[in-house]
Parts: sequence; structure tokens; C-alpha cells
Amino acid sequence: MKVRERLMRKVMAVVIAAATIFSISGGTKVVPVKAAVEVAEVLDETGMKIAGYTTFEVAARNVYNNYTIKMLADATETCSVDIGNKNLTIDLNDKNLTITQISTMNALTIKNGSMSAEIDNANVGNDPVLTLNDVKLTISHLYWATNGGVALEGTSQVDMVGDYCWLEKLTMQESCVFEVGTNAYINNYGNVANGLDVKEFLPEGYRFNAKGTRIFDQQRNEASNYVLRYRRLTDSQLTVTLNPDTYVYDGNEKKPTVTVTYDGQILTENTSYKLTYANNKDAGTASVTINGINSLHGQIVKNFIIKKADQNAPTGLTPTAETIDGKNDGQIANLATTMEYSVDQTSWTACTGTTLTQLSDGDYYVRYKETNNYYASPSTKVVVAKGVAPSTTGEQTTTEGTTTTENQTTGEQATTQQTFVEQPDGATTQAGAPKTTETSKKTDKTVSTGDAYPIAIMITLMLGAGVGITGMIRRRKEK
Repeated sequence: MKVRERLMRKVMAVVIAAATIFSISGGTKVVPVKAAVEVAEVLDETGMKIAGYTTFEVAARNVYNNYTIKMLADATETCSVDIGNKNLTIDLNDKNLTITQISTMNALTIKNGSMSAEIDNANVGNDPVLTLNDVKLTISHLYWATNGGVALEGTSQVDMVGDYCWLEKLTMQESCVFEVGTNAYINNYGNVANGLDVKEFLPEGYRFNAKGTRIFDQQRNEASNYVLRYRRLTDSQLTVTLNPDTYVYDGNEKKPTVTVTYDGQILTENTSYKLTYANNKDAGTASVTINGINSLHGQIVKNFIIKKADQNAPTGLTPTAETIDGKNDGQIANLATTMEYSVDQTSWTACTGTTLTQLSDGDYYVRYKETNNYYASPSTKVVVAKGVAPSTTGEQTTTEGTTTTENQTTGEQATTQQTFVEQPDGATTQAGAPKTTETSKKTDKTVSTGDAYPIAIMITLMLGAGVGITGMIRRRKEK
């Protein structure tokens, strides 16, 4: 009976409590309390989930050696976490984590995301490594005193915004960047000779001290406010300008001034790069090859143009007219095989010698031909004059460069030659002046000497001879 009584009392208590809750809630519904969201989970060395936590800080308290904290959400926490003497991996899982500080005495790997924190490892003389793999780390205080140093892998980028950066060793893969702020210097104990193994990442003019444990700028001061980066000629931060980038052919090699700028810094030829020119004399596309040296890497080719040059129109051309119209024996002299001629300025024929022969009268255009290095010149107009019109009744005689015609009906003889050369500006000049000669005209008039007596005697004798011959003829008939 006592057992049953106690059981009934418990049931009644539950019923009364439920009724009370229902009444308080207005007789509608009971709202469940929302569970806290997990921010991070802890995985063991095999990758198995151990537990989930609502803060990074709590997750860090529950890790063991070689465990991983995997972020499940972005988190910003004001906390300082001490990992102790355990190897730890923080997988940011493409999330952002902001905390105040993380301290360790062993190896720490941070990967796959972005993080902001101060990081400390005071295990001087030992070999734990801070490995950053595909991480963007913004850090104001870095003290990694181990001989293992800091290793940047993948596409990691460190932005040192504070004034304290201490590391014995630094290695970087080619796609990584380490930005050292205005007031920051890379310091160390010098425990690792040549520990700053980033020669290929230095800006132009920067160098190491003899032990390879310090970096100095161009003025030989300990360097600050610079970027360690594997600089490529193909990087978006690099620009190349050629001045000028267009020339006109003149027979000489062309070498434009090349300016290479990286992230605002003008680089120096033979310090960061060397130049090699090609095809830079004749008209066409020339090139300059830029080869990176020292801390500038790769090769690029930039082109520039050499245009064809203009030519002056031909001068000194000498035309000769036809001797007779239609004979087609006109000529143009003082040509060259570099010239060509045309009658319509559309179709052009190459000159094969110094003289064109067997030309009909008319206008001819002569110019220098286009070549690999020259445009065709303006043309010079040359006029081969019409020859003398042929005669249908007279006899024709020919002399050098002229035509002579003798006309039987008039007794006149004429010679004509007329040629012209038009200059490139369109003016026409006379190359041979017209020439005309005329013989004295014949007449039917008797030329008198002024002595009539001998003529009268000759007439008398002729008449007497005629009478005698007539008488002899008559006598023979009478017999």
C-alpha cells in the first residue's frame, strides 16, 4: 500500500506540473529550449569525431596529441588558448577564426581558411614547425623560436600587421606571400644558418646578412615594410611599357626603352631582368624578350612595330617622242629596276632596265615600287609626245629623234619634236622644245643675168639650122 501511495503521489505531481505549464503558456503550446550551436568539433588522429563544442576555446581544452579541431562556423572569441606540449591541427574548413592568442610548445598546423591571432612557441632549440597551408593569417605578434621555423605552403598569405616577428627559419612555396608591416622586422637568435631561405622571394635590391639570418633593404638597413613574394613576369602586379612602341624604317636597329614595374617599384635591367631584341631592323613586327633574373622569374615577349618608310617620287626621267605618229618608238630614259610604270595608275609593270622603248604617245606614270621596307612612292607623270603625221604623197626621211617630211607640192620641209615630264605635284614641264625649219620656196620665174646679146646669136643660129634642114628634106623629095 505504501508503494502504491508513493507512486500515485508522483503521478499526481507530474499531472499538476503539466497543468501548471499549460496554464502559464496561455493554454496554447510549450516552446522547447533551443540547443546550443556547435562551433567546432574535435577529431582524433584517425579523423573520427570525438565531440562537438560551442566555442573554439572549449574545444581546445579537450584535445590530445595529434588531434584536430575542425571549425563548423565562423567564430570570434576573446580568449587565449594554451595547447601545451601537444601537436595540434586546426582545420578552418573555409571558415574564419579570430582569437586573442594561441600558445604551444609543439608543432602547430593551420589550414584551409582565414585566421587572426597572436602565436607563440618558446621551445628554443627544438624542431617543432608552424605550418600554414592555404591559410590567410593576419597576425600582430609572432614568436616562433624553434629551429623548425615557419613553413608556408599552398597559397598561404601572412599579413604581419604588428611590430613583432621572431622566427629562426622561414620557407615558402612559390604561390605564398609574406607581408612584413611598416614597423615589423624579422628577428631571430641566429640559431639556424641561412634560416631565412627566401632568396627567390626578396624585392629587388634586398639581401641577407652573411649568416642568412637578417634581411636588409636597398639602403643596407634592416628591412621593414616589404613583401616576400615569388615574383613572376606574368603576375598581375607587373607592367611593361615600351617607349616608343612604333618606329619608321630607316635601316637602323630599333631598341625602345623598356620599363618594368612591379607593384609600383621600377625594376632595373640586368638586376631583375635582361633584354633580347629580335627582328628589330626591317619593317614589320619586332620583339623584345624579357627574361627574369635573381628574384624575378619567368619570361615574357613584348612586340613593337617598325612601319615602312615613304619614298620620294622619281626625278630626272627623260622622255623621247615618237618619230612618226603611230610608229610607237617613243622612249623614257633614266629609269631603274626599283621603279614600275603604268598608263592608268591601276596596273603597274616593273621596269627591267634603265630605258623603256617602243612606246606609243601618251601619258605614263612612273614610281618607285613598294618593298619590304618602303611604301610605293608617289608617281611622276611622263608625257611621250605624238610624232609627225605621216605624208600620203611625199617622201619621208628620218633623223635621230626627229621626223623630217618633204612635200613635193609645196616644196616645204619640216621637222618637229615635243616631249613633256609632269612633276609629282601635277605640273607638266616641257622636255623638248618644238623645232621647225623651212627651205626656200621654188618658183617658175626665169632668172636674168642682164646680158641679152649672146642669147640672140644662139637663137639666130638655131633658126638658120632649122631652115637648112628643111631645104635638104625638100630636095630629096623632088628627086
